[in-house]
Amino acid sequence: MPKLSSLPRDEQVTQNAGPTASNSDDKAKPLVHAAFAPVWIYNPYHGELARSLAPQGVRVEQFERFKELYQRFRANEMPLQILHLHGLPFFLWRPIDLIRYVVFVGRLLRLRRRRVRIVWTIHDYRNHDNPRWRIEHCIGWLIARRVDALIVHGAMAKQIVVAGWGKAIESRVHIIPHGNYINSYPNHIGREEARRRLGLDSRSRVLLFLGWIRPYKGVSDLIRIFRQRPDRNARLVVAGRPIDAAIDQNMKSLIGEDSRICYRPGFVDQADVQIYMNASDVMVLPYERVFTSGAAVLAMSFGKACIAPKMGGVVDALDCRGAVMFDPAKPQDLERALTEVLDGRHDLAAMAAHNRARAVEWSWSEVGQRTAAIYRACLDGSIASSGRRGLRPD
Repeated sequence: MPKLSSLPRDEQVTQNAGPTASNSDDKAKPLVHAAFAPVWIYNPYHGELARSLAPQGVRVEQFERFKELYQRFRANEMPLQILHLHGLPFFLWRPIDLIRYVVFVGRLLRLRRRRVRIVWTIHDYRNHDNPRWRIEHCIGWLIARRVDALIVHGAMAKQIVVAGWGKAIESRVHIIPHGNYINSYPNHIGREEARRRLGLDSRSRVLLFLGWIRPYKGVSDLIRIFRQRPDRNARLVVAGRPIDAAIDQNMKSLIGEDSRICYRPGFVDQADVQIYMNASDVMVLPYERVFTSGAAVLAMSFGKACIAPKMGGVVDALDCRGAVMFDPAKPQDLERALTEVLDGRHDLAAMAAHNRARAVEWSWSEVGQRTAAIYRACLDGSIASSGRRGLRPD
């Protein structure tokens, strides 16, 4: 990533995050009204971004669903100049989904006719859980050509998007690194206490997978490989919510009676993230496919070495000084990476320090400045407008 100089669980996602009267920037810059949709209510990302925009004179409202945002705007219940998309509708091959997409695009058209500018941060180039991803790819191709600006989190992510959706969008794809999570989660529980709470020995080498458990994330392969290792001093912690009951049962079957594996299925509260992070030595991202990884940024923010795939936007965040990289296309490469870590071939403390130092550079303050600059460029027309056929205002 280029160098850079939470919504709490019970907080409403539609809460304003705007400038205060005492902010000197308010006198120099006109107030910009923006809205995010959809937002992830259990992830600090959108809350951090909204707060970083406040000193730039941007007032943000956040919506879990785009439909709610649109209805409030149509009812004149909120001013709106910038729609900041953070995802597209999920597509399945059913007539109702075709209707939803037509309605979604129609709403975008109406917003543009009301002179609302549209910015899209591409968090996922494709929906990894969807067998109909090629249809979603076509929809993404269409919308990418008709919004005012696109944001990605790194140079590799931009390369992927431009290669997939064409050079026509290249001038409107802007790189803004993913802000760090250093101050986004509580972090006052130390290593020994964290391990005590998870029942882990202080001398063990602990690997951690944390997050949603989905097929494409490769957790099954991680468990199989770990179980084949003879290391009695190694531990694997798998914590997060399985996407369905079948995945949960599969995890339990794979783990069997291996007492070295600590499986904690279910939602991990923000206050408990520190327990898992601080108890671990290495964060494992065993993904088979990935575009941008907030989990990598989370690991780096907590100062953790990583095992990660050398693909997609992961390489915009992690490098070989902070991670043991593997090639998901090579069946044995994840095993090789785990073996190197468990055999002590890497200085994990040095890798952790390197990752933490990189994460410090990705301040939300600069993220906010650069995002606000894109908003204002969209509003004053200084961003290239080529290719927005059909979404120009009247």
